[in-house]
This record gives sequence, structure tokens and C-alpha cells, in this order.
Amino acid sequence: MRYRLTSIPLYILFTIVFVIATIGSAAAAQQAVWYNSPSKLYGIAIPPGAKAQQLSSNTLMIQSQSGYTVRLQTGAVDSKLDLNAMTAKLETLYLGEDKTWRSKLAHTATTIGGLDAVASVYEGSKIRSKAIIARGNKDDFVLIFTAPSDIFNEKVRDFDWMLANFRPAASEVKVSRAKNSPDKSPAPLSTMPDDVSRFAGRAFGYSVAYPGDWTVTRLTPAAVLISGKEGTEAYYATVGIQNIQPPSATGPQHAMTAVLAGLKTELSTKARDVLYFDEGAVAYQKQGLRLKAHQFVVSYEDGGRRYKQWTMIVPRPSGTVIHVWSYRSPEKQFDIFRPIANAIRQSWRLDVASAGSGIH
Repeated sequence: MRYRLTSIPLYILFTIVFVIATIGSAAAAQQAVWYNSPSKLYGIAIPPGAKAQQLSSNTLMIQSQSGYTVRLQTGAVDSKLDLNAMTAKLETLYLGEDKTWRSKLAHTATTIGGLDAVASVYEGSKIRSKAIIARGNKDDFVLIFTAPSDIFNEKVRDFDWMLANFRPAASEVKVSRAKNSPDKSPAPLSTMPDDVSRFAGRAFGYSVAYPGDWTVTRLTPAAVLISGKEGTEAYYATVGIQNIQPPSATGPQHAMTAVLAGLKTELSTKARDVLYFDEGAVAYQKQGLRLKAHQFVVSYEDGGRRYKQWTMIVPRPSGTVIHVWSYRSPEKQFDIFRPIANAIRQSWRLDVASAGSGIH
């Protein structure tokens, strides 16, 4: 079965509830706990029903009543070892015939908290583990989630939620954009046909161009969806733009942080096997306007199908309305339609003279 963005619950972009601005989902906000490490190297959200215990200066153990554990360790970066070599070093300790892990199921590059990372999944005797190794400027972060095999797929969502709410110290995060960010990939950056249409509205606070044979659907007073013609492969490639105004935000950057946390929380709660790539600060720069924005690329499983999504979050110069632009498609088609999606993004112009809420 094939899915278009409008044929599934629109939690990724269009049904986010901002009960709190920093961590947790609406359901978990009442009980979630924020934990700051004694070393000040990181902060992390602890899910409801779990307790954190600092075993040593560099080791945190999180144990849940539902049966899983998370071990988080930090250590100074060894410049001689890249992330894959760090994974091999970890496997010498835990992977083997008579060790905790018997086999390796998956390995991929990802990001957490703006840090480059690798994620691996291992199978043991009646247990399964997901290990994340992330590299900061000065320190490495190793997080290992372990649960009984029969509840792993359900409980790993708690771990994904924790990863979405992992915050390394600012000194650990690279200021420059990720080297493989969408704007720097070798594929062509802009493919807009000569026949274009334009969507604009002062209530939305922006205008945007799109191919003339694509369509725009106004999903809510604050959200529009742009997609290819029904009956074509482009129908399943969608560009969504939504305006969000977190109720407790005090300014543009605070609002952007709240929106980012909310998007990641929704993904970790609703989707499966969530992996982030190429995340970091970017500049929105059009017509003399320069704004500090944020972007990420994420892949995940939803409804039995693998999707990939590129999201850019842009604050307005003042106020607390945030614009969220997002391109989403089945993962195998992502690179095919990304040039068109990027051309749509490049045509996107904010109207700073308008209120720009689109929320009524």
C-alpha cells in the first residue's frame, strides 16, 4: 500500500501540541524529568517510569520499570579513532559467541543533538540492544539501550525520544554546517520548470513558487501542502509549509527551539526506527533578510514504509510565529524529487511586513 502525506495522521508537521517547550510529549510532560550531568557535558530527558543513577563521573545508568536500561558514558575524543573504529572497539567488549551480543543487525550514520554519530543494533540471548556513538568537539558520547527482545520494538521508542531530547554542551557542537547537508550534495540543486505557479497570502506571511502541474492544498488555516499530480510518482513527494506559534515562547529563537523539540518528540513517539542526518544551524537569506534557522534530514518507518524528510525551521525577525518547511517522500524516491523540492524552497520568500501567523 502506498501512502501520501495527506492519507496518514499528519503528526509530523500538522498536529503538534506544544504543552511544554523543551522536552517530552503532551502525554509525558507531567512526569518526564530533565537530567543535567554533573560534568555539564550534556542534558537528557528521562522518560516517565524511569530513574537515573550517576554510577561514576562519566557513567549514567537509566533503568525503566518497563524492563529496559540505558547506559550513557562519556570520554575524551581519541583523534586516532573515527566513529566506525569506536564501534569496532565497543564490539570487542560485547560482541561475540560468549558475550552479551551474538550478532549485529544494523549499522548506519546518524546525528543526535547536532553531533555526528553512528547507530548499531545487536541481538543477544533474549535481549536486543541499540548503541549510539556520537562525537563532540572534545568528548565522545556512548549510549546503549538494552531491552528483552519481545519488547524491544515497543520500548526503543522511549530511547528514540531520549535521543531527540539529548542536548550536548554548546562547546561540543560544531558551528559549521554538516558537510553532507542537502545544499552541498552533488545532485542538482534547482529544477523548476518554466511553467510555474505561485502561492501567496498576507495571512501566511510568505509566498512560494511551485511547478505548474503540481497542486497546493490548504490543509488548515496555518498549513499548506504542495505535491505532484495524482497518478504520477511525484504525487507521493510532498512539500509542506506550516506556521506554528508555541504558546509559551518568549522570542523568535526560543520559539524555534520549542518547535524543533516538538517535531522531534512527535517523530520519536509516532514513527519507528528514527534516524537523523545532516542537522545543524543554517541561514535563511533572501532579499536582504538574514535569519538564523535550523534544518535536519530524518528517515523513519511509518505504516510499514520507509520515508525520508528534509525539514527547515525558520523564525520571523520578531514575534513567536515559526515557519516550518518540509519535503517528505518514500525514501527510494527522495533524491529523485529533491531537486524540485529544493527549487520550491529557494523560491520561498517571507513577507516581514505581514503578521505572518496564518493561525485563526
